[in-house]
Formats: sequence, structure tokens, C-alpha cells
Amino acid sequence: MQKMYPKLVDADGIIVSSPIYFMGVSAQLKAFIDRCQAFWARKYILNLSIRDDGRIAKGFFIATAARDTGEGLFTGAVKTIKAFFHVLDTQYMGDILCAGLEEKGVAGKKQELLQQAFDAGKKLLEE
Repeated sequence: MQKMYPKLVDADGIIVSSPIYFMGVSAQLKAFIDRCQAFWARKYILNLSIRDDGRIAKGFFIATAARDTGEGLFTGAVKTIKAFFHVLDTQYMGDILCAGLEEKGVAGKKQELLQQAFDAGKKLLEE
């Protein structure tokens, strides 16, 4: 993590992706986020900014789920990522929430997802 902290601070943008398990992000991503507690302490205990230049980074979230139904399928994961970005002084620019990806190769056949990803990339670069 010591190598990752400066990269998060220096980044102009952060794109996070995770499969959805029990309406949340993967354990590996959650562990990574939890290890960023040092940023929370810096911001809320020490009252220091995350970036010395006061810059706000851009953040984007991509989540995938096998199921294609279910109320609130992505709600928990989105809240987690929004909180993570907030601590890192990173603006939540949007997300792509991909449901119904149970079968191998189905994501590549969903042209609307590919277009969403392309449009999101352009938006992150333009703003």
C-alpha cells in the first residue's frame, strides 16, 4: 500500500471496477479501500487536504453482476465507491452498472455497454 498511496494522490482520475457479490464490491477491493483509512484520518482527524494543490480528481465506477434482476443490486457497491472517492477528494463522475453477465462473452455482445464505456472515457478526458 505504501507504493499505492502516492499514486492515488497524484492521479488525475481513478477508475474502479468490481464484480458484485452480495450487493457489494469484491473482498479484494473492499480490503484496498479499507487500507485507505489513512486518507480519512488525514482529512478528518488532522484536517489536512489529500492533495497539496487542492486539486479534485475525477472518479468513475464500473460494476458487473451475473444477475439481471433485483432491486438495489448495485446500491451497496455504489455507496461504498462514492464514500471512497469522497475521502480521496475525487468527484464521482458516473458509473456503468452492467447486469445480466452470467454467460461467458456476453459483455462483448452488448453494444450499449461498449458505447457507454467509450462515452464515459471521452467524458473523463473532456471535463
